[in-house]
Amino acid sequence: MRLGSFWGITAPMLVIATKQNGMESILPMLNAVSTNKEIITDLKAELIYLLRVVDKIPKKYFPPDNFPTVENFDKSIRYANGKLYAEGVDEQDFYMSLATGCVIYLLKKHNKSGTDFNLEIKPVSGIEDPVCINNRLVVINKIKEIIKDEDFYLSNLTKIYRKVSKELMTGTGGCDYKALAKSFLLNEKVPENLIVNGNSVSFSQEELKVIEFFVSSKETILELLSHLKVKEVTENRVFGKTFRELMMRKPTSLYWATQERFDIIKSKNNESFLTSLLKEMRIDLKQFENSLKTEVISKKQYKSGNLSLSNKIYLERINSFSQEKKQFFLEIYSLGFVKPDDLVDETFNLLSNIYDVVDCIGILGLNKIFNLNYTRSEWEKFIKSLNQIGICGINLFSMNLFKDSIGNMTFISNYYIVKTDEEILEFKNVLDNIKDLVSTIKPIGTILED
Repeated sequence: MRLGSFWGITAPMLVIATKQNGMESILPMLNAVSTNKEIITDLKAELIYLLRVVDKIPKKYFPPDNFPTVENFDKSIRYANGKLYAEGVDEQDFYMSLATGCVIYLLKKHNKSGTDFNLEIKPVSGIEDPVCINNRLVVINKIKEIIKDEDFYLSNLTKIYRKVSKELMTGTGGCDYKALAKSFLLNEKVPENLIVNGNSVSFSQEELKVIEFFVSSKETILELLSHLKVKEVTENRVFGKTFRELMMRKPTSLYWATQERFDIIKSKNNESFLTSLLKEMRIDLKQFENSLKTEVISKKQYKSGNLSLSNKIYLERINSFSQEKKQFFLEIYSLGFVKPDDLVDETFNLLSNIYDVVDCIGILGLNKIFNLNYTRSEWEKFIKSLNQIGICGINLFSMNLFKDSIGNMTFISNYYIVKTDEEILEFKNVLDNIKDLVSTIKPIGTILED
């Protein structure tokens, strides 16, 4: 997999930038490369890989702070044949605490081995969703049913967890585990030690926040993937050829294209065919005329600064940037990575916005986002640990990669076709002559209008 193929930004860095700047800031960057199948394919592959990685990272579940867990109850409390033997303990509190312990056990087993359990849990929008209460009742009643004939002390809770797990186990799935965790108000955390290929990888509490950031980013990754679609560029076809192809030829070539269309009539000798041909010609002429107005500009107009930038305008605009940003744009200018008269306003603004996005994911930006104060060497050590668990592509040189990507791109607009005023006028004259010709040709029996 190639990393850094998207404006010098890898998939994990793009996820960070998206959550930091918002999807609306990233979409113009995606749209700008939407016709490049290679870039879109590579980026999708990176994001899908990242999605699979964060799905496999194990999680631990914890009840809310100050929640009375069943493990903290008196170990001598006995439960036998559906009855609780414990003075001063509310039965509803007991069942809630026991169910929470069972749910944590089930979630741990599911995450560790993929074991599925049969619980009719309904989706919830959040912990405030009223459905959470109904889901809790479903689980509590199910557990009551399973342990009604059991006789145990709380000193042997593991036996009950296993019993519940075995009774609920199914090979067909059927449980919404996210909704299950939310319904019991559980907090999801990544453990400090992760086992990768038999080796233990440890993270500090600060570093775990970065990993948890990616674990909680699945919706962002899926949203990015939904916008990664290759746009097929389709060009107008007139006279059997693309408009751009015709504009690259001499204006008089339109006469030959017209002649070829009418030569077909010799072999057809059919009035209905002539009527159909004239209709097609009028459509082609109208389409050519519209494209000439919207897709072709004169060299004078293109070089005037109304559409492309001059050196002077480029330098004036970057004067308003911060010193670091100004230096960057001066450097890509001096290296010849950009030529002002190859840039239109839209492209210049895009480059400026991409710089701002990339700038926020440098060392200072990453420290700010994750509330860290790491030096370069500390980040490099941390990045190696992230690579071990599959989060690959976090780097400290995105700005350099961005600069290199600019050097490998062409910024001349593919939309406009640039012609001299004389060439444009000649095309218009030829077009008018063909329109006059078509308007005078009528099938036999047609009354000519004055």
